[in-house]
Amino acid sequence: MADAKTRTNKKDAKKKEKRQLGSIDWALLSVVVALLAIGLVMVFSASYAQSLAGYGSPYRFIMRQLMWTVVGVVALVAAARIDYGWWERLSIFLMAGALLLLMAVVTVGNETFGAQRFFFGGSVQPSEAAKVIIIIYASAWLASKGQRVRDVRVGLLPFGVLMGIIAVLIVMQPNISTAVLIVATAMIMFFIAGAKLNQLLFLGAIGTLTFAMVINYSSYAQG
Repeated sequence: MADAKTRTNKKDAKKKEKRQLGSIDWALLSVVVALLAIGLVMVFSASYAQSLAGYGSPYRFIMRQLMWTVVGVVALVAAARIDYGWWERLSIFLMAGALLLLMAVVTVGNETFGAQRFFFGGSVQPSEAAKVIIIIYASAWLASKGQRVRDVRVGLLPFGVLMGIIAVLIVMQPNISTAVLIVATAMIMFFIAGAKLNQLLFLGAIGTLTFAMVINYSSYAQG
């Protein structure tokens, strides 16, 4: 009886494993692998001469990059095996933490080359963590709203205000490229979630105007 139950459990485990393998988006995975490969080739091409001149080996920088690539792949596999519901439940706390860090870094962060983006001498950059956290939070938030995201008061207004606050905090560092990337990603997610095109255009116009005002103010303050 026990043997039969064990065999049944093993069969169920194998079926579950097959379902997990079948749920992989192979097209997306192929794109990720291609980008990793292209990135490694570009790093090697750009760093070959400098690495050889400075360290006597052309592989110094590429080996370091390869090491972090392996770390990233391991993290990707680990994250993929975690139930997405767990990320959904954690999303609001992650977003709160990201906002606190972004507010802190513009006041007490380390200044490097005129930019105040880091903690602990440059080892921690909150805006980099914010890139991932915003995707997690926006996914959970947009999924919870469903078709109501098309309602301006439910979708556009709160979503636009939150993304605007985050963008302004990042531009104040200043880190304009990261702010643009985050806003563009958020707008694409908002549109895919079912928002109307005119809402997206309105959000883009407000975002562009806000960026222009903040950048102009930053330039004036520094000048």
